[in-house]
Amino acid sequence: MAVAKIATRSRWIGLASDTKPTSSPVGSTFTEYDTKDYYVTYDGANWTKRARNSQADLATNWRKNL
Repeated sequence: MAVAKIATRSRWIGLASDTKPTSSPVGSTFTEYDTKDYYVTYDGANWTKRARNSQADLATNWRKNL
């Protein structure tokens, strides 16, 4: 069996009030930099909130350095 790349995940960042993308590759992430909430999509359309982690903190620090 050959190894095949199925999809490329996307990493999104925005405000909590922003509408999350509805056609993202499975496994994509969305970080709300104002709340530090972190979401992942398992079907490309619906977003599931995940525990806060260092990735959310990195996104917040990125925004502060703009």
